[in-house]
Amino acid sequence: SLACRNFICRSFYNFTETKNKNILKYFISNFRILFLIFSVFYLFIEIANLDSLRFFTKPLLLIFLSVYFYLQTKKSRNSFSKFIQLGLFFSLLGDSVLLFVSVKEFYFIVGLIMFLIAHFCYIVAFAKNTSQKKITTSSQFKIAVALPFIILSGSVFFILKNSLGALLIPVAIYISVITVMGIFAALRYKKVSPVSFNFILIGAIFFMLSDTLLAFNKFTNPLPLAGFLIMSTYIVAQYLIAEGSIEQLKK
Repeated sequence: SLACRNFICRSFYNFTETKNKNILKYFISNFRILFLIFSVFYLFIEIANLDSLRFFTKPLLLIFLSVYFYLQTKKSRNSFSKFIQLGLFFSLLGDSVLLFVSVKEFYFIVGLIMFLIAHFCYIVAFAKNTSQKKITTSSQFKIAVALPFIILSGSVFFILKNSLGALLIPVAIYISVITVMGIFAALRYKKVSPVSFNFILIGAIFFMLSDTLLAFNKFTNPLPLAGFLIMSTYIVAQYLIAEGSIEQLKK
């Protein structure tokens, strides 16, 4: 009968909805351990140079992290969370595009642009934090924060500049932008919770370290275990930025 069919349909819908909610709840509550396991698996792929598996698994790192961030922040969405989400999205695009660098060097430039946009998104998000509380930040403090980042990034560029060739200007722009990202992460000091500050600052530093390793590997002598070193620092960076942002949105 019609009533029977409607009852069955409603029961199936309720069962499916409950099951999906349970899956999402399990994913969120166990994300850290699941992400750790998958990250270790991916790093094994890097060490073993399993290119075919790398092609399919690398984008999943940022897909999982992006979904986790969205689920954790969907009830407290604001401009900060939206820019972090965009940063994760463009990082995913960058990861995906860089998989084709071996096919054509042009994809390196495209990947560079994607990560450049991702860093701009992170800068905008962090800048919103720095203006949240009316705590006076002196010029001396800003200089003291910025100087180590500028010196380290400038040193890296100085070492690399003779090896960059036609990519001199694009790399210079990229190094400048990621340096600004690191500075704004540090300028969140006392503007956010200590946990959020520490996570994001360490994440930004690891991001700079990962890109430095990538640059030296690409433009100077190849590094031993380059894939492992670059991706392990990158995974830590993105994870800490995401977790630090989630922590910020809990306030």
